[in-house]
Amino acid sequence: MRNLKSPFFAIVLLAAVLLLVGVPLLTRGSLVQEADPDDGQPIEWRSEPLGFRVSYPSKWQALTDPRELIGDNPTNLHAVAFVPNPGSKSLIIVYAQTLTVTETLDEYVARQLGDLQANEANVVFAPPSPLKVAGGFEARETTALITTETPPRQQRVIMTVNGLRAYALYYTGPAEGRYAQAFDSLVQSFAFLP
Repeated sequence: MRNLKSPFFAIVLLAAVLLLVGVPLLTRGSLVQEADPDDGQPIEWRSEPLGFRVSYPSKWQALTDPRELIGDNPTNLHAVAFVPNPGSKSLIIVYAQTLTVTETLDEYVARQLGDLQANEANVVFAPPSPLKVAGGFEARETTALITTETPPRQQRVIMTVNGLRAYALYYTGPAEGRYAQAFDSLVQSFAFLP
């Protein structure tokens, strides 16, 4: 059973498995064989119930609460997966978690980083560094490089808190190139909704 207070350890491992065998499940039958270098113009994804908005490439799929990521009946944890073509082995996920107690950003990040570091694959995440998301809100970023794959794959997690809701923007894919740039653009467009 998942610990909804600290879901990121399981989520990071699950995301790695999905990239290897499950991304085609998320794309629901997409048969794209080659990466299309044109990801399309940015479009907005917005959810008042989840309290945020982002922009993502129009040729990507946006899947809300995919069963493969969070199960059948999400309550405190929700996910929106932004999926390019399955051959990319890249994935962006925005998690929105309702907290059961008030936490500062640093408390939340410390708890999540502990879970991220406790992984069977011995992936080491960097100490969190500060940054700001749209609207000037404080956030923290941690990264890891998976060197056991060719080419190496980067994982980035950006966490922020807004009241009793915590958000984690998660990327896995090449450290450079258009998918990494798409994640940077998504992060820059991320904003809380009133």
